[in-house]
Amino acid sequence: MKKRSKTNWDRVDALRDNQIDYSDNPPLEADFFKKAIAWPGTKEQITLRLSPEVLGFFRRQGKGYQTAIGRVLEDFVEKQKNPPAEEELILPFEMRAFSSVLQKYHRVKRNNFFATIRAFPHVWKACLLLDKIFMSEFADAENIRESRQLIPLLLLMQAHSEYRLAMELAFSTAPAEAGSLLRQGIESAAFAHKLHREPKLVAVWLSADESKEHKSAFKKAFVENRRANLFSGSKALEELHMHWCHFSEASAHAGIWNMANRIDTDHAATEGRWHLNYFEQDRKVLAPELYRLLDVAHLIEAVVFSIFESRLQFDESLLKSRALFARYKELVRAELKSEIGPQPVPKRSVTAEHFETESI
Repeated sequence: MKKRSKTNWDRVDALRDNQIDYSDNPPLEADFFKKAIAWPGTKEQITLRLSPEVLGFFRRQGKGYQTAIGRVLEDFVEKQKNPPAEEELILPFEMRAFSSVLQKYHRVKRNNFFATIRAFPHVWKACLLLDKIFMSEFADAENIRESRQLIPLLLLMQAHSEYRLAMELAFSTAPAEAGSLLRQGIESAAFAHKLHREPKLVAVWLSADESKEHKSAFKKAFVENRRANLFSGSKALEELHMHWCHFSEASAHAGIWNMANRIDTDHAATEGRWHLNYFEQDRKVLAPELYRLLDVAHLIEAVVFSIFESRLQFDESLLKSRALFARYKELVRAELKSEIGPQPVPKRSVTAEHFETESI
């Protein structure tokens, strides 16, 4: 038989809020919610296409493999929400081998890399998609039959490697250094196109350093009247020439304007101090340079496709990826324009949720 409550509920109901004793139930503070685990919402049924290797791996785990897939995805999402821990930014070997100053440099560089990815996730996704397109094209062109295409292919692979290095530097907030590499990548692509179009010049290109006469022939074919010699024949090359000129002025020379935006000064009463920031932290400066990186790489990819179009045009998957990238790139451009253009951005402040880029 249920016991009758001894509580006087009429008296309880008559209490005002300020008369209630909350000593055994204190209000929750912000720290509690930082550690709280959100209650999962109702699961949504979708159709998900997975590779046979991935699906086979999870099915071999036995019953509940779909739940396991969901947990892996949840873990990935959770990791994206949190910044990397200090110990994740530098390896144990590096801690033993590097000086304290060099350790700090690498920590800052890698922190900036992760911060920029989180601040500009769509630019990063576009860069990865374009990198995948490059690799698909190189795979399709791997077994080339024409010997005249070999040197152009190697030059285009070099341009791609320079794009990858530039991508790492740009997202590490070193856009000037990334520009120097992109300038080299543009030249590699332009040389590739020139040698594909005029295969008789391969011998001139290969023998450039053999003698003064060979060097003179090389300059006449490739250096003199550079715009007409290297950057003509397609719209992509003409646009690459504009980027090449930009990088030649902004990135390739050790001039005062190249350093001016990185110098900070502190004038005290008795002395003046200054230091050079190794990394760019102005979001308004960084955003257009990230898009320039994407645009240059896209133009180089267009050169790759034009050279091997006779082979690549039959790869339906590649054609769909190229069309998808073109649409996505335009969305990224519109997003950056709307985000950065009209908004005042504080100097040297790149905030990405929980952490910011740094400089040294």
